[in-house]
Amino acid sequence: MVRKHLRHVLAVLVAALAVLAPSSAAQVPELRACWLTHYSYVGKTEPQLRAIAQNIKAGNMNMVYVGMYSGQQTMWPSKAYQAAGGTWVSNTVDWARDMCRIMREEGLLVGAWFEYGMAVGYSTHPIAVAHPDWLARDATGDAITGENGGFVFLSPASQPAMDMLNGMVKELAENYDFDDIQVDRIRWGRKSTGREYGYEAPCVAAYQAQYGTTPPSNVNNTQWVNFREGLVNAAMQRFYNTIKAANPTIVV
Repeated sequence: MVRKHLRHVLAVLVAALAVLAPSSAAQVPELRACWLTHYSYVGKTEPQLRAIAQNIKAGNMNMVYVGMYSGQQTMWPSKAYQAAGGTWVSNTVDWARDMCRIMREEGLLVGAWFEYGMAVGYSTHPIAVAHPDWLARDATGDAITGENGGFVFLSPASQPAMDMLNGMVKELAENYDFDDIQVDRIRWGRKSTGREYGYEAPCVAAYQAQYGTTPPSNVNNTQWVNFREGLVNAAMQRFYNTIKAANPTIVV
């Protein structure tokens, strides 16, 4: 299964990795990487995991991005995530610890793939149910996107929601031996245009505080677009700073 996907992800990852800032990982002559979802490793025995690593190496890869936040759960015992109502995929196995160890012992660099980012999962997800005020909403108040069959997303204007995500990436940077943390889906959700969201209370309040007026109904209004993009950029800058403060050698 892993080998089947190596070819089509290789070109994307090599292009992305080429622009990363220098670090211990980036000093490798050439990074060649693939993603490894939790569906491919959770529940596997150590010999099976080593076979996966050897298969990746046989595909001429030297790095693997291991899914750490996907499937609406974390693969490590995240205190920040559990405090908000989220769950850990296992009550006994810390997959972040084990995958770092095993992949490294098999000669691979290891990245933590923080896949879901601001995407929580479905509206029935425990965090969405416990914290409806954290969710991004369109002008009608609807939080349901057109993504993944109806995912909801956290609002980058929600300070508690961003505190949770920041705590999660901090845990990965501080407590584990990752070379890289790839932070995915750090953006607004979308139905069609990709600009429907931002009408939730914290985002409206932040816009009013800055511009003295309510957000425009035109989702493509330049000032409104730039404001929402700025919230995403500010969140990502915060995550970057947190990771680098915890471990400056990690590529983000």
